[in-house]
Amino acid sequence: MLINKISGQNQTIPYYQGLVITPTASTYPSIVLNYNQNFFDIELAALTYFNSEKCKYAYQLTNFDKNWNFINNRRTISFTNVPKGNYSLWIKWSNSDGIWSKPVHAVDIRIKPVFWQSNLAIAIYFALIVLFILFVLSYYKKRESLSQNILFRKRRRTS
Repeated sequence: MLINKISGQNQTIPYYQGLVITPTASTYPSIVLNYNQNFFDIELAALTYFNSEKCKYAYQLTNFDKNWNFINNRRTISFTNVPKGNYSLWIKWSNSDGIWSKPVHAVDIRIKPVFWQSNLAIAIYFALIVLFILFVLSYYKKRESLSQNILFRKRRRTS
């Protein structure tokens, strides 16, 4: 099995190209896409040229799909609006005799979040909230100290 290319929908330049998938692989390629690249196509190709039009395909994107998606002999998998996160694409296919392979871990895909949803942004938000709370506490402590100072001076004048 071959992943011919992974590309953005209606894009001419692919994100990734020419990935051979084998059931015995121990490492898996990984691609990282930006938040605005979450609409993408994966184009499959059978490595057998004998009756390749009879080969059927199924896929599952873990953490996105709940079940296997059977696409018959269509060779393009299209994903739309995939949220930020980490995913693994599993593929299985049948030969021209209808015998299915075991599921194969094809590629890991990570969709990066928009900046304001990133870990760095969340840390900045947290720091700003803590600074705001400290500022408010400091303001009220100074206000309390000032009012106590005014009361002390008033008592001092009257005595």
